Amino acid sequence: MSYDAVAQALDGHVSTGDSVFSLQRTKKRPFWQQFLDVVLSGGALGDLKDLTENVQTPWFLIGSSTAGTIVRVADGHVVEEIAVSPWNAAWKDGFRRVVVAGHEYRKVARVA
Repeated sequence: MSYDAVAQALDGHVSTGDSVFSLQRTKKRPFWQQFLDVVLSGGALGDLKDLTENVQTPWFLIGSSTAGTIVRVADGHVVEEIAVSPWNAAWKDGFRRVVVAGHEYRKVARVA
């Protein structure tokens, strides 16, 4: 998906002054399950699935001083929105990672 298509999809969701970050999403798994995956397959089982999902449907964080929303973009449209709760106002400029609904979202780059 091109940058222009993503920008157009996010256009209605981003307000003036908001920060936008591209994200990598991984399934937050219990330690023992992650350990067994790494020992038995070198991490290939979980990592390959997460990587494929991130390439097919990119995730973005739209952050303001009062709220944060994680959105998934597919086919030029926002297809999923997840509220980040509790939101820390400092994340608007210095976001790194957050765990929401069993998934860990890590900053890849600041887009806007």
